[in-house]
Amino acid sequence: MTAKKTSLKDLSDYLGLSQTTVSRGLADYPEVAARTKTRIRQAAAELNYAPSSSAQKLATGRALAIGHVITLSDHMTLNPFYADFIAGAGETYADSGYDMLISMVSRDKELETYRALTNSQKVDGFVLSEPVPDDPRIALLQELAIPFIVHGRTSASISTPSDYSWLDVNNKRGFETATRYLLELGHRQIALINGPDWLSFAQRRKAGFEAALLDCGVTCPEAWIFATDMSERKGFEIASQLLQQRQRPTAILCSSMLLALGVQRAMHSQGLQIGADISLICWDDCLSAFDNQTTPPQFTSMRSSIFDAGAMVAECLLAQIESPTTLLHARILEAELVKGQSTGPVKS
Repeated sequence: MTAKKTSLKDLSDYLGLSQTTVSRGLADYPEVAARTKTRIRQAAAELNYAPSSSAQKLATGRALAIGHVITLSDHMTLNPFYADFIAGAGETYADSGYDMLISMVSRDKELETYRALTNSQKVDGFVLSEPVPDDPRIALLQELAIPFIVHGRTSASISTPSDYSWLDVNNKRGFETATRYLLELGHRQIALINGPDWLSFAQRRKAGFEAALLDCGVTCPEAWIFATDMSERKGFEIASQLLQQRQRPTAILCSSMLLALGVQRAMHSQGLQIGADISLICWDDCLSAFDNQTTPPQFTSMRSSIFDAGAMVAECLLAQIESPTTLLHARILEAELVKGQSTGPVKS
C-alpha cells in the first residue's frame, strides 16, 4: 500500500503554524523569522514533504513559468539551435522551481500571444530570441510591464545603455576575427553564406566580415554574399552554385555549422578537398546534435555555446523576477577562434 503523501495541512498541523506561514517560510519570504524558517524546513525534511506547484504558486503569487513564443514559419529550419538554447534555459528554470511554457504560433499572432499570456498571468516573464532592429515585441512587453530578457540585441550598441535586459555574443568581432584569419592564410577571394539579413545577428556578422576586408583593401563581389535560412540544404545549394562559377572563392565563411555541412557535401560531390582546395570557417554553437569538438575539430570555427547562453539568459531573467529592483542586465560574450581541419593556406 502506498504511503499517504504529506500535505501542506499535515505539515502546518505538525508545526502548529498556519498554512500561509509554512508556505511563506518554505518560499523564504523575509517576513518569516529565520528561526521559524529553520523549524519549517527541518519538519519538511522529517515528514518528506514536497510542496505542490499549486501551493508554491499560491505562496509566491507567481505562475512559476517562463514564456517562450516561437513563430513556426521562422524556426522550422532552426530547431537544432533553439533546442540547445531551450535545454540550457530549461535546466536553469527547473533548478529554481520554474516551468517553461512554449507557444508555437504563426507570425501574425505573435504579439497577440504575448499580450494574452501576460493578461492571463500564465507566465512571470519572457525570453525573446532572434531580435530584429526596432523589434516591436520589446515595446509591447515594456508597455505590459512584465519582466523579459532578449537573447541578442536590436540596435543597442555594446557601450550604450539600453532600456531592456539582453545577452548577446559579439557577432561583429567574431566574423571580423574569422575573416582576418582567412586573410592571414592568403585568401583574397572569400564568400559569405550568412543568416537571414533581417535578423540583427546576421547584420552584425556581415558588418564584421566587411570591416576585415576593407581594412586589408579586399573587396567581395555582391554575388558572393548570401543571406539565407541556416540549413544544410541551403549550404549545399549555395555552395554548388559557387563551385560551378569560372572564378570560384578560395574560402567560404558560414554563419552556422549546418550551412558548413552543406558546403562540405557540395565540395565532396565535386571531388574537392575541404581545407586544401577551399577553406571553410563556420560559426559553431557547440550543438549537441552536431559535434565539432573532436581533436582536431572537423571545422575551423568561431565557438560560442548556445546551451550556456540559454542558461545565462534564464539566470538573468529569474533574478529580475525575484527582485524587480534588479538593474537591467546587458552582457556581451566573445566567441573563440578554434582552428580545425577545414582551413589552410591559399593554393598558389
